[in-house]
Amino acid sequence: MLAAVDLSSLKGGNVPNNALHITLRTRDVLRAVFPPNLWERVETTLMIDCGPAQVHSRDFDGEAMERIWLATLKLSDGSITAFENAVLLAQIDWRDVLLGAGFGNDLDAHIKWAAVIAA
Repeated sequence: MLAAVDLSSLKGGNVPNNALHITLRTRDVLRAVFPPNLWERVETTLMIDCGPAQVHSRDFDGEAMERIWLATLKLSDGSITAFENAVLLAQIDWRDVLLGAGFGNDLDAHIKWAAVIAA
């Protein structure tokens, strides 16, 4: 059973001014994985629900978060439901998302995967 998590913004919403914005690589991958009608929703969800505070790593910058964001996109396989589940998993333990996506043992695995997907 999953822990109680606030799902209010998983459907997209206003991004706070202090939110960490996604990287250009993350944006390119999300646009390769999801259809245009979901781009804003996915991007907003990453910034609001999958930011450093939400994954309990407030000291993470954009580069560190990029591994987690790309892992959630890989786990989604283009399904918004799978994406939302990956975001929820990241909120519980971001390391599980990295391992599930195959990014746990190679610090550059997410970059290699992104290069193929966003090509």
